[in-house]
Amino acid sequence: PVAARTIELRDGGRVQLVPGLSDAENARPGHPVFELVVDTIDEARAVSNRRGSDFLVLLMPAKEDVYLPVADEPAPPGTSFKTALQERGIESLDLTPHFRAQARDFSPLFYEVDGHPNEEGYRLIARAVTEHLRKHGRTYGLWD
Repeated sequence: PVAARTIELRDGGRVQLVPGLSDAENARPGHPVFELVVDTIDEARAVSNRRGSDFLVLLMPAKEDVYLPVADEPAPPGTSFKTALQERGIESLDLTPHFRAQARDFSPLFYEVDGHPNEEGYRLIARAVTEHLRKHGRTYGLWD
């Protein structure tokens, strides 16, 4: 059995968290699933580069990674994808700090039950990606 937790958000909404549902066991170097994911990302980057395109991996946090620390509870164990991507020279953007900063005041960034970001969450992702691209000198066609 896994204990769920509901957190009240500043807009009166709620977000349901399930801290015990983590696939962290598979998300470690040496595990076949982890290696398959990293190899697949590396292949996608190679195809992208051959076609003259830039490639950026977005590391998306789960709701539990965002809201549990804000509620002074431990977040689930992190994964090693960022390190593995760095070791292969694959550019990535970890969105966890962006989401946690925005969630400090319990802003609603995810749907209540669904693990996907809501409209504000996707707006946050767009801002973070735009900021990252500008910071790295890739401003072609960006919107304000």
